[in-house]
Amino acid sequence: MAELRNFWGVGNQVRLPRTIRAYFGIGAECEVISMQDKLLELGYCLWHGLDLYAEVQTYIANHSEHEESIKSGIANAIETLRGDESHQGMLTYLLAFQGGTADGKVVKPLSMKKLVELFSDELLLRYRPHYLVEYHSNYKELIEKYNGMKLVNVLLSLMPSTHVPISEQEIRDINPWKSLYEFINPIDDVFFDKDSNWLLKDDAYYIKEFNKASEDDFKFITNIRPEPFVGNPLTSKVVVLTLNPGYIYHVNNMLARIMPPQITEVIKYQLNAQLDFSAKSFMCEDTNTSWNVTYREAQNMIGNWYWYNIFENFRKEAGL
Repeated sequence: MAELRNFWGVGNQVRLPRTIRAYFGIGAECEVISMQDKLLELGYCLWHGLDLYAEVQTYIANHSEHEESIKSGIANAIETLRGDESHQGMLTYLLAFQGGTADGKVVKPLSMKKLVELFSDELLLRYRPHYLVEYHSNYKELIEKYNGMKLVNVLLSLMPSTHVPISEQEIRDINPWKSLYEFINPIDDVFFDKDSNWLLKDDAYYIKEFNKASEDDFKFITNIRPEPFVGNPLTSKVVVLTLNPGYIYHVNNMLARIMPPQITEVIKYQLNAQLDFSAKSFMCEDTNTSWNVTYREAQNMIGNWYWYNIFENFRKEAGL
């Protein structure tokens, strides 16, 4: 299988390491790698936002003679994912060329766009970064309704992959920040540790390359505690998308390092708990400390009152 990080294009544009025909065509070009590796490569790129239909359309625009074989190849890939050997070949034909009948209603063959959408949905149902799972208990009911000849009942009402039910525990299991949480030393300063390099494995290559080519004012700072999100995204009722992160030395670093240990310990616990989805609140508790400020105020001070200022109008309108 290709080393896929090498095929992350300029400006975060995801691109496939092979031509569309290599994945869905026929002949020697399509036989270079196994179906499993094709699915892994396609799944990786879809997971990172690839517009597979646009890729297919671009290829067909230049190779219209391959359109039918590409369509057949996509239908075959769907059958491979379903693994329903009793209908191999027949379902492919129904999907791509003939259509079928359900409850007395004629179901037309899927268009190329619908076929690509169906394949993408079904692959993402079974894909996790770097590997495929045969079936997952949380998806059993959804996958079963796609199996075999039951397909004709759902062709016209496909469920987007974004609507697939995912359990809280599964999200915890695949949370990449969990590994960083386990790495962080709990006795480090609140934000700063000159010897640390707090980067996710999948992010490290890109951030290091970016920092090599950037001036100091624009480089990512990798020795402060990461905050990919504040609070707990699993239990929150509202999710707020933030602006680009900032860094102010005199509060993010110096002030954080001179605070009394009883305060910094609470803030460190909050920051660590966020990484593994165990945080109980959006910020530290609003209880008093020996420094004549609350723990929440101390956390706000270290953050240069970012959230306090962002929500100023909301607080006024809500009377908080």
